[in-house]
Amino acid sequence: MAGGPVAIGLMAASALMEGIGQNSALRAQARAQDENARREELAGELDVDTIRRRERATSGEAIAALGANGVRVGTGSALDLLHQNAAAREADILNRRYNAASEADSLRRAARQSRRSAKFALFSGVLRAGAAAMTPVPDAGNAVAGAGAQQLPIPTGPVEKAPGEVNMPGWKGAFRFPVLLPKGGY
Repeated sequence: MAGGPVAIGLMAASALMEGIGQNSALRAQARAQDENARREELAGELDVDTIRRRERATSGEAIAALGANGVRVGTGSALDLLHQNAAAREADILNRRYNAASEADSLRRAARQSRRSAKFALFSGVLRAGAAAMTPVPDAGNAVAGAGAQQLPIPTGPVEKAPGEVNMPGWKGAFRFPVLLPKGGY
């Protein structure tokens, strides 16, 4: 029965495709978070513009009302009122900018984390695919030999190991693990 190697191949491909799919989804999520951060900053600046326009309108109405009542606008209490309104406006502007920047920073941190998770998902998929490919097929040699093929000899004596090779339970002989290094090394 040759279904064993095919099943192992399908398990390996499935694990790899799952890792690639998770990677793509997390990268798309990171792009959306970056875009949301950009939009939050724009919304903050639009709110700042709205705050400035409202304060100018409020100050203009106050100046007109004071002038209509015969008060000299550029002196005394009238001037203090205008300064107080301007200071309150600037405090509102600073608060809105701070809130927008904080939210944008939070979204950008989440995007960076999503990118890290995407890399991990891809690497994890590769490792799971490798592990699935190394899964021993029970009696694969006998199944193939029973179908009329020649069975390969299995080493029974001591086998010299090269660097990176280990003895794995259930395997006769040594198995060499592939070495995967990140770009640029460690």
